[in-house]
Amino acid sequence: MRENLTETKVRTLKAPTIGQIDVWDSRTPAFGVRLSKGGTKTWIAMYRKDGRKRRLALGRFPQMGVADARKAAKRCFGEIVRGGDPAADRAAAKAEPTFAQLAGLYLERHAKVHKRPRSAHEDVLMLNAELLPAWRDRKLSAIQKRDVIALLDSIAARAPIKANRVRALASTMFNFAIGRDLLEHSPVYKVPRPAPERSRDRRLSNGEICRLWTAVEVEPAKVQAVCKLALLTAARRGELLGMAWSELDLDAGWWVLPGSRTKNGIEHRIPLSPTAIGLLRALEKHRKSPFVFPSGRTGRPVANPQEWILRIRARAGLENFRFHDLRRTVASGMTAIGVPRLTVSKLLNHTEGGITAVYDRTSYDTEKRAAVVRWDRHLERLLTGEAPEKVVALHA
Repeated sequence: MRENLTETKVRTLKAPTIGQIDVWDSRTPAFGVRLSKGGTKTWIAMYRKDGRKRRLALGRFPQMGVADARKAAKRCFGEIVRGGDPAADRAAAKAEPTFAQLAGLYLERHAKVHKRPRSAHEDVLMLNAELLPAWRDRKLSAIQKRDVIALLDSIAARAPIKANRVRALASTMFNFAIGRDLLEHSPVYKVPRPAPERSRDRRLSNGEICRLWTAVEVEPAKVQAVCKLALLTAARRGELLGMAWSELDLDAGWWVLPGSRTKNGIEHRIPLSPTAIGLLRALEKHRKSPFVFPSGRTGRPVANPQEWILRIRARAGLENFRFHDLRRTVASGMTAIGVPRLTVSKLLNHTEGGITAVYDRTSYDTEKRAAVVRWDRHLERLLTGEAPEKVVALHA
């Protein structure tokens, strides 16, 4: 059916009793209106692409008038002349994932597979707090560089370093999308960090170490052991809290961390000093879990000691103290009493670069054990009031 489609004519067209019918415009070829049984009137354009008929919905009447619909049809035909395929483009846009869908795919296929549980959990927290509220229903290609900058600026105004972390997560996610052929370009590309990174160098002085040790003495045995072992082993917080009895050989005096639990993925052998072994022996007497520091949840270790740290920090009067400061304190203190930097590096399980890292497979077990015993003795003298080994530039 062909008609001179005007506002009045379209308004008076009767809907079919069943199905739908198309009424084509007598003025503009391949442009018309589709009438549905329910009374809906939709502007359409018809064209051929690669020998196949394509039908493109342009809008609904009366929300879109005849003049605007005719203009939309002409724009469509112009795209076709230039080699485009408006219907296919629209279908692709509908199929394109939203940011929320990318987030789900990223967490399932990347974060849970390639990241440690704690890091994956931090990604979830940042997604829920910052990225999803801003872009949840946005198509990936619709998120532009200016959107990234605006979001990071708003976060940086209240939490500068957090803005850096959000930028890093967004960059990783968009690169993941590119790798899965969901996106061609990352909107984070060449967006600078919103804030300069500050390297934290807080180390406890001899007096602060004594105050800390005294402050933890009134804590439960589990809390005491965590804090004291951190000062005796220089272990990372996550490694220490997740310590399992299966990783310990108290008779030989070793704690062997599997590569699955270390930051660099390499097995790490940590020698245990006499004081450390004593702490663990005391806990072993009340062993009820495969984990040395079990949480209230069955079968899980303690995940976050922040409540302990705040309590101990206040009791010891240690301003701005954080758990990681203990690892830094041990490293600096060992170096200051003469332990070679290479041995300290081996104790910290730092990854080396270059040819040396490839050929130097020596475990340094002897040197590491000597270092922790020497550090243990240094702490004992310090805490009992004896003259400790000379410590040079502990805050350098």
